[in-house]
Amino acid sequence: LRSSYQLLAECAGGYENLTFTKCDQKNHLNKNRQKTMSRGEATFLMDYFQDQKEKYPGFFYAVEVDCEEKVANIFWADSRMREDYALFGDSVSFDTTFRTNKHFRPLGMFVGFNHHRQTCVFGACLLYDETTPSFEWLFEAFSRCMKRKLP
Repeated sequence: LRSSYQLLAECAGGYENLTFTKCDQKNHLNKNRQKTMSRGEATFLMDYFQDQKEKYPGFFYAVEVDCEEKVANIFWADSRMREDYALFGDSVSFDTTFRTNKHFRPLGMFVGFNHHRQTCVFGACLLYDETTPSFEWLFEAFSRCMKRKLP
C-alpha cells in the first residue's frame, strides 16, 4: 500500500495533490475483502455469542450489519471485562493496530490498568473499516455495554 500511495503521489505531482489519504486508500482496497465474510463464519460467530449470552448473563455483544445485511462491525465484552471497567475504567486506551485475521478486519481492544498496574481488557471488536461511522457505532456500543459510565 505504501508503494502504491507513493506512486500515485508522484503521478499527481505530490502528496498535497492527492484527494485521499493513505487510510482512505487502505479502506477502499480492503472494502471487498472485508465484505466477503462468508455466511458460515458470521453464523458461527453469532451462534457463539448467543451461547455465551445464555451461559453467562453478563456477556454483552453488539453487531452492526450493512445495507446488504452482512456483518460489518462487532463488539463484545464478557462479565469480567465489564467488572474490570467498573472498577478500573477511569482511563481507557483504544487501539486498532493489531491486524492478523484473514479478512484484514481491524481488531480493536479497549484496555486499561488495574491497581497492580496489570493490563485489563475492557472490550474487543472487529471493525469493517476505520471510518468515522464505524468508530461512532463502536463507541456507542461500548457506552451501552458499560452502562454509560465514561472514562
